[in-house]
Amino acid sequence: MRPDVDSKKVNEGTIYWSVKEDGLDDLRSQLIEWWSFHEATAETETPDTIARDVDDAADRVKSKPASALKDGSYKIESQEPRGLESAVKECINRAYPYPSFFHPVMLEVDQSYLSELKRLDDDEEYPEWAQKIDVPTPDAEVSTMGTIAKEIRGAVGRTLVDHDNEMGLPALFEKITEETPFYGEVKPAVTAVLWGLCRAGEFRPVAEDGEALAADELLTLSQQMEIKLRTSPSSTSLKEQFIDAGIIDPIQTVDEGIVALEELNESVKRRAQTLAETTEVSTETELESEALVSLVAAFSNALLELADSAESRADAIAADDMDWEEIIDQVASDEERMTAVEDRWDSRESYLSQLDGLLRFRELEIDWLSQSFYDALDQLSQQLENESSREWWTQEGWQSFDQSLGARLTAISALEEDWSAQVAETNAKSLVTELEGHQWLIPPLQLPEHSVHDGFQSGYLRPLRHFRDTHESIQACISALTNREPGTHDERTLRRALGTVSSTTDWDSLTEDRVDTYREKYETVEQLVGGTRPEEIEGVGVLFGDESALRQRPI
Repeated sequence: MRPDVDSKKVNEGTIYWSVKEDGLDDLRSQLIEWWSFHEATAETETPDTIARDVDDAADRVKSKPASALKDGSYKIESQEPRGLESAVKECINRAYPYPSFFHPVMLEVDQSYLSELKRLDDDEEYPEWAQKIDVPTPDAEVSTMGTIAKEIRGAVGRTLVDHDNEMGLPALFEKITEETPFYGEVKPAVTAVLWGLCRAGEFRPVAEDGEALAADELLTLSQQMEIKLRTSPSSTSLKEQFIDAGIIDPIQTVDEGIVALEELNESVKRRAQTLAETTEVSTETELESEALVSLVAAFSNALLELADSAESRADAIAADDMDWEEIIDQVASDEERMTAVEDRWDSRESYLSQLDGLLRFRELEIDWLSQSFYDALDQLSQQLENESSREWWTQEGWQSFDQSLGARLTAISALEEDWSAQVAETNAKSLVTELEGHQWLIPPLQLPEHSVHDGFQSGYLRPLRHFRDTHESIQACISALTNREPGTHDERTLRRALGTVSSTTDWDSLTEDRVDTYREKYETVEQLVGGTRPEEIEGVGVLFGDESALRQRPI
């Protein structure tokens, strides 16, 4: 390019560019022309036309060397290597102390690459760049890992062991960079490899409080300040334990298993606490029998112990102070127990409510209930007292509990017989049949105010409505309390039954004298307004209470 340069002189370490002679003079002329323009206009303001000429000359100069560079050849005359590619490699090796396990792709990895990993499904193949830098797959073993993964695993593992097997990510990166400086230039790439190592079970990420995190949490560089890394037990055996316990599927990773284990343990604790609160509400607001309250309170205490055990396990996992095999077995076992007791409570709550409803009759004196029924209740109460220490919420315990309450079925049979006898003796059923759907026994506010007067309502309609509704409530109560196999679908009717078995219910309305009185009232109503709808009459009442109202009826 320069005529005054001795082309035969060779300088050591210099890359020489050789071009063909053709066009070289033209290139020199254009360089001189552009430089002359540039020098002449550099210090002064020039018209637009001259400035454009300078720019055009610069463009021509740039295109000529570019073409010459493309067609030329390069070599180092003083030494090997003589090619450009090998020369660049030599230059990089001299300028940067990259180790043998360095891969140029590591320099390219940034947050966008890490986000790509985050979007992968469990069984999806890694992108090409991740394979080039040896990001381990979830099923990778140390013997099958690439050189980069092995080197990073070794550096991180040694550092964690030197710091009680746990270290915050920022401090960890600082330590491994002291040992291998180029890690500082390729932190996103190292993060990607660490992500793969965590998925393979070599390390596990945790939060500041020790809570297990998914490996994906590593992939957001801005959040690494809040993450610690811990060593893991044997990943192969641990994964097998997770799979055997049903905590993860075979395609999932060890880090996912640890997170799932913590979530399952937390679920056991939360469910136990919730059910304990539910049972406490039941003992405080629904059950009256002291024996039943005591039995349900024991169940509530067992649930709280289950929740406390889960809490202790969570603390042990957070502190990394536990036997993994023991923890996995305990969580799986307690989850199974929790599911079983939830199902049993749903099905047994109605059974316990029925017992409470039966025992409430002991506080009532109802003429038409037999002594044999009350004797069975006393026996049932004693049997419950004897079962106070029974763990009735277990499968075995429930079978023994149910078998020990033989007086329950005796009481149910006696109640059925007493009810059937009373209904048959009073012929109450036939009267109730007549009253069901009767057009005059609609709600009081739906009756015409100007024609159906107070004396008639209070003397006839209201008593008949009361008898009909009371019979319906008692009938539903007896049906619920004599169901030999109450289940979850009976819960609502049993709660209504518990409200019925009280001193506020008019049990005497089913005596023979009262039923006869109601029948007489019904016959009177039929004689007066039978076959007529309330809105079709001018007025109906009782002398002498309704006399004034009847005389004032509209003409």
